[in-house]
Amino acid sequence: MARKASESDLGQSIAPSVNGDGKGPRVELEPQVSAARVSSPFPPIAEYAFLSDCEVNCLIAPSGRVEWMCLPRPDSPSVFAAILDRAAGSFRFGPSGAQVPAGRRYLPGTLVLETTWRTRTGWLIVRDAMCIGPWYHSQRRSGTYRRPPSDNEAEHILLRTARCVVGSVEPGGLSRTTA
Repeated sequence: MARKASESDLGQSIAPSVNGDGKGPRVELEPQVSAARVSSPFPPIAEYAFLSDCEVNCLIAPSGRVEWMCLPRPDSPSVFAAILDRAAGSFRFGPSGAQVPAGRRYLPGTLVLETTWRTRTGWLIVRDAMCIGPWYHSQRRSGTYRRPPSDNEAEHILLRTARCVVGSVEPGGLSRTTA
C-alpha cells in the first residue's frame, strides 16, 4: 500500500533551512557540483521524425537528414546509421546553402513528413513518405506476411519530393551509405 511522503523522506539536502518566520537553525548544505554540460552533435531522440511502411522504418533528423534506415527488413544491416555515428552514413535532401528548416510537421492523419525551408531566394517544401502499394499477387501468399495479406503491401521505398512555392530555390542532396 502506498503511503504519503514525509519531509524525512526528502533527505537533508532539500529540507527547509529555516522555519516560516525566518528564525531557526540553519543547515549548511554541501556545495553541489553541477555536471559540466557537454554539447552533443546528436539531437535529442524526441526531435527525430519517424516514417514507416509497416515493414521498414526510418528516422529523419531535425536537419532533414535520414539518419537511420535498414533495408529490406528492420533487422537488416543499416543503410544509413548517422544516428549512432556521424560517419556512418545519411541522406540529406533540401536547398543548397540552408542547414536549418523553417518548420516541420506531419500532414494531418498521415505518416507524411513535410519540411519547409526558407532561403534568400525562395521557399521550398520537402515531403517524405514510405510507400505502400497494392497487393499484386492474387494467387500466392506473401513471403513476408505471417497473416493473410491485406490489400496493400510495403514497397520499401523512401519517397522524397520537393516543391518550390515562392521564388526559386536550388535543391541539393548528399548521400553517404554505411556499406
